[in-house]
Amino acid sequence: MYIEQNAGSVGVNSFYYSFTLTVDRFQLLDPRTGHCLIDCPTPLIYRPEFAGGDANSWKCDGIDVVASGRGPVVVQVSGSAQGLPLVPVTLRCFEEYIELIATTSALSDDALIRYWSLFSSETHLDLFHVHHWRNRHGHTATYETYNLEQGARYGEELPDGVLPEMADQATRLTDLSTYSSDWQFAPRPSVLLLQRDNLMLGIGSRDLPNAFGLEMRSASRKLHHLRLNYGGDFGYPVHAGETVESPRFYIWLDHNGGVWDSVDTYVRLLRGDEAIPPLRDNHNEPHWWRQPQYCTWPDQGLLGGAGVYYNWMGDAPIGAGPVDSFNEAMLDYLIGRLVAEDLHVGSVIIDDGWEKIRGEWVAHPDRFPRLREQIDRIHAIGLKVLLWLAPLDFWPGADVLNHPDWLCGGGVLGRFGNPLVDYSCPAAQDGYLRPMMRYLFSDEPGCLNADGFKSDFMAEKVQPVYPVYDRTWRGEEPFILNTMALFHREMRRYKPDGMHLGCTAHPFFTQVQDAIRTYDVPASQLQHEDRALMLRHFNPGNLVSLDLSECRSLADIEQHIDIALRNNLLYQIPRIAQEPVTNGLGLGPDFMPLLRRKLRIWG
Repeated sequence: MYIEQNAGSVGVNSFYYSFTLTVDRFQLLDPRTGHCLIDCPTPLIYRPEFAGGDANSWKCDGIDVVASGRGPVVVQVSGSAQGLPLVPVTLRCFEEYIELIATTSALSDDALIRYWSLFSSETHLDLFHVHHWRNRHGHTATYETYNLEQGARYGEELPDGVLPEMADQATRLTDLSTYSSDWQFAPRPSVLLLQRDNLMLGIGSRDLPNAFGLEMRSASRKLHHLRLNYGGDFGYPVHAGETVESPRFYIWLDHNGGVWDSVDTYVRLLRGDEAIPPLRDNHNEPHWWRQPQYCTWPDQGLLGGAGVYYNWMGDAPIGAGPVDSFNEAMLDYLIGRLVAEDLHVGSVIIDDGWEKIRGEWVAHPDRFPRLREQIDRIHAIGLKVLLWLAPLDFWPGADVLNHPDWLCGGGVLGRFGNPLVDYSCPAAQDGYLRPMMRYLFSDEPGCLNADGFKSDFMAEKVQPVYPVYDRTWRGEEPFILNTMALFHREMRRYKPDGMHLGCTAHPFFTQVQDAIRTYDVPASQLQHEDRALMLRHFNPGNLVSLDLSECRSLADIEQHIDIALRNNLLYQIPRIAQEPVTNGLGLGPDFMPLLRRKLRIWG
């Protein structure tokens, strides 16, 4: 690494990147071609935006190389703004990457950080594309790509009747966020990849930000903003005199690589900094973790779905739906089918409908009055049991809602119209979470004695409007991660080999998920394969589970199983109920022999 320092300027050059800092500019270059990839009209490339502050009043007060011996080169840029304290921005320059961090403090007790901004408006990007991970519920692609020159998302069609000149204007804006504001299985990591030809420029958070998405808006390769949203008008509170550090960010360049190569770089940097744990020893995993699983959900739909007729003598009315029709008679029937067909599985997932109501995770008193006996029966035939849970979903009528001191903001309604338990609150942990986990996983009388859980419905989460007990939990990523860590840890108190079957493609979640499912996708089985690839790269060391899919033919079944086999995926059986006699949903007499033959491959 080579350092060049003159009056008012600093240059750092490595084999992987090159940049120069002056009192009025930051330029990041590709050292192999000389292209200036980022040209920012200020060296204050990371700074807070306070409520009521002037984002354009920042000025540079000095640039210094504060460390250049063994270890990283450390460059510090001092900046200030009207009515705000000094903000030092530190660039720790390693051979392969730059680590970026800023600090700030407040002059009054009512200060709010609305955003942490990277670079500034009017920054020029000599890059062509930007990739980010949205992976929406029901969406086909594992990531979305935007054209920075024109701004249009690939594959996006403009409405009929739009004039060419209007279309030109409409497609010149790139506007994206990593925040999961839709039914995406959340959360996504705060990372973006910007591409020029075969060069990838990565910008990724080294710490979990107390944020509601990494946002980027640009037009014609010029930034409007690139920032962490800290809640806007419901910003992050800072007390007078308190020093606050920004989340650290990595900036790196990958040459002659692709999207997944850069994801690997990001995960490797996190692991090298011990931000995430080392790869776990897969040889010590319980054997049943790798065996195929049977999930009741598809058969719940087929047995209780609208107009579907099976040789099913259950007492739930036809058309009641997969949740309301699910009862102990149906579960007994399905357990009997597992035994009768001698299917080679390791565990049973008892899906949505076993619970009294979402948020009150006790067996439904009418539909499942003897659930513990049924779980004991499953154990007796040598299988483990996972229970379906929606840890962030609380429906009216759940008893926990009668404790407003346990709720975020005392019960403020979130995006989907329900309150949210504040899992950061010690009273909620002791009064709600721990007793619930004991009931679910302990083998004591009166408890269910399950062996793990499948988490779902992560779309409802802490919103910017919510105040939380522990401020460090604030934000989409930390709130859900800390919540899942609590669930995982409490489960393991009772079941040391218990499994959490999660749904989050985020490297920090590797430590709180034991297996990750590819989640719901429409139509093609190959979409599951693409999502499995994403999970392999973001969560190396976790098992990847090929999730349930709509299999309407033997060819679908074979393709589904073969995807699991060639990618070494955990497999979930699509259905086991007896064949229907009407409506064309039957797979024929060859289905069970095919399924039985394929399942034995797992050993």
